[in-house]
Order: sequence, then C-alpha cells, then structure tokens
Amino acid sequence: MSSARNPTSKELEYLNERIGPVFDIFRRSSEETDIGCVIILCGMLEDLLDELLLKRIVTNGDTIDYVKRLSLFNRVSFCLVVGVIDEEEARRCWAIEKIRNEFAHNVRSKFNSPHIVDLVRKLNVPISDMLEIVGEEGRPKANFAFSCFVVLVALALRMFSIGPIQKKKWTKIASVRVVDPAEILASSNRQL
Repeated sequence: MSSARNPTSKELEYLNERIGPVFDIFRRSSEETDIGCVIILCGMLEDLLDELLLKRIVTNGDTIDYVKRLSLFNRVSFCLVVGVIDEEEARRCWAIEKIRNEFAHNVRSKFNSPHIVDLVRKLNVPISDMLEIVGEEGRPKANFAFSCFVVLVALALRMFSIGPIQKKKWTKIASVRVVDPAEILASSNRQL
C-alpha cells in the first residue's frame, strides 16, 4: 500500500501560487529576453529558498533580515546545511546561480553561447521532446526555464515535509559549546 496522500486544498493553492508563474515563464520563454528570463526565475528561486529556510529555523526580525541579505549561493548552502534540500537539489541551484552570475557580470551573455549551453546542461534535468514546440533557436532558454521549473516544483513540494529544527540546549563538550545554526543566526548582529 502506498504512503502517498492527496494534497490538501491549501497545499494545492500554495503550489498554484508558486508554480503557476514559473510555468507561465517556461511557456513564454521564447518571448522573454534572455536576461529577463534569468532574473525572473532566479528571483523566484531566492524567494522559495527564503521561505524554506524561514520555515526550518527559529525566526525573529533579525533572522529574517539576515536570511533576506544572503547571496543565492549562501542561501543554497544554508538550506543544504539545515537539511531543507539535498545535495542534488543544491547542485542544481548552484548551477542556476552560475548562470545568473554569467548574465549579471556579462550583459552580452546569451543562452545560445556555448558556455551558457554547457552550464544549462550541467543542471542535468531531462528535457523531453515536448520542447520541440519552442524551436531550435529558443531551445537553450527553454531548457533553462524548464530546468528551473523542475527545481522550483521540487523545492515547493518540500514546504509540506519540513518543520523547524528542534531547539537544543547548550551542551559542553571539552569546553566547546554546540548550538544549532538558528541560534547562531538569531544572536548575530553582524552587518553585511
């Protein structure tokens, strides 16, 4: 017998709110500029990673501000450390981050350049024959958009299976204190 359950109406509403716009971007990727596609999808990724982190760690105003100021690379790293995402998801998010950086630091970047095509391939998301509808010219951008769609769906589904890290008391181990990352963030006054 399967342990899978049907999603609640609240979960379906959340998925539609989060994933609907991503699917729209994927469908319209040939109409969107290359850099526009990257900025929109990376913004959605950052927002979703923030939500996952803030659901996982103990939050207060300072913690929320800290998480919002993290770079995309650090958001992904933090999510991996606190167990919100697995290594494969982190690898794909870092590949998306590299593509975003290519576009951010080289305004002439295009999805059809060999370097960007190679980075999109490193996302390692199987691309089906249905992408034939975007035509050969739009394929690299559509592959990126579809890969982001797959990553964002997987991350959005995680929202229903994670909870906060259990708070632990300070433990002395040979004069070393062990704390969970949420406590470190909550007590941090570091300015970025």
